Amino acid sequence: MGVYRVLSRSRSLATFSVRATGNNLSYLWNFNGNPISGATSDTLTVTNVGVAQVGSYSVRVTDSGSGRSLDSRRVVLEISSQPTAGVIFQDKLEFSASGVAPAGLSKHGPIGKAGPEDAPFYSVSAGSIGYHLGNNVFGSTDLHETNHCNLVGRGSLYLRFETKAAGTLLIHSGGSVIDNLVAVYRDVSSYDALSTNLLGCATNNLRDVVTSVFGVPNPVEIPGVNAGERFLVVADGIKGELGVLQINWLIGDPAKPGSIPPPPIVRVNEGEATSLPAVDDVSTNAVPPPTYQWYRDGVLIPGATNPWLDLPWPKAGDAGLYYVVITTPFGIITNYVATVEVKIPFSLVGLPDRLPDGIFDLQVSGTPGDPFTIQSTPDFFGWSGLVIGTMPGYTITVSDTNAGFNPVRFYRISSTPPP
Repeated sequence: MGVYRVLSRSRSLATFSVRATGNNLSYLWNFNGNPISGATSDTLTVTNVGVAQVGSYSVRVTDSGSGRSLDSRRVVLEISSQPTAGVIFQDKLEFSASGVAPAGLSKHGPIGKAGPEDAPFYSVSAGSIGYHLGNNVFGSTDLHETNHCNLVGRGSLYLRFETKAAGTLLIHSGGSVIDNLVAVYRDVSSYDALSTNLLGCATNNLRDVVTSVFGVPNPVEIPGVNAGERFLVVADGIKGELGVLQINWLIGDPAKPGSIPPPPIVRVNEGEATSLPAVDDVSTNAVPPPTYQWYRDGVLIPGATNPWLDLPWPKAGDAGLYYVVITTPFGIITNYVATVEVKIPFSLVGLPDRLPDGIFDLQVSGTPGDPFTIQSTPDFFGWSGLVIGTMPGYTITVSDTNAGFNPVRFYRISSTPPP
């Protein structure tokens, strides 16, 4: 008997039923060849469809009078982000001459050596993110099938795509539950031409997952794709592994990086509002739109998730290195935007109490890099230089080691030495 495939959305409900004639009939439903406990009626309802429910369903009907049993054809439940498209995983050995499926079911057609032109395909639009889950537990491979990624598989599953926009096409197998491979070919009319039309290949070992720069398991990236191109995507378990395979796809325009360290220095006055852009429009116009997270000196700024960062009332504590992490399905980009310097006026504060030996400490505040001069006097008539230097940070401590010679001393600070 042939194999049929039904499509469902994730977290939805799927119902299977069988019609049989006879007396005193009993039923036992199976999943991937194993009995389902308690599933003994002519109808099976699968609720909250997820990864664990993707696979092959069948029912054994037994006539208790004669003791005869008959197994139904297998029906494979798959999950699709676009179930109304009618696209199913295909295994070339599963087909009939008519290619006609019963109502409500998608016939599992072949990837024949002539390549059927009417095979359903996913239309991939700019910014759309799609996925399809199937199970290769009853898949098969023949002697003439291509060894995708130069690896021996178990039961290859095929999907077709047609692009509706130009951009970069990204295919990966994130969500698969077995060690897997994914290969992308141009959709050609003959299996014999597949090997010369390979566009990319990736393997993923779930026990040693290496996340790519795209933030997903090892993907296949195809830049420069035009609208109207067709692709054949293949997924399989590695070294005979059986289980759920997931294909994910996206076409769009990746965000491009802006500045790299060191970023430009942006100087603003204390209290003077300013705004920092994440990068120019090559990033903000990316498809699908990126997400943003801003950081200052390596610390996440809560709520800073726009393509820009506003500093409405900058103060000394807002100075630092600002960068933004831009996340898209194509990858994660870190843009170092600016080193912000907030210019503040000089201030001079005496710290309480004298230290041993009459030493007196002063806290000096100012803008890093600005020159300064500190002078002291006991009577406001004769000022003498105490320190001449450049601010190394926003706050420093200066010690007056001669403070013990006077019961009272006064201090002043300026950016240039007074006349």
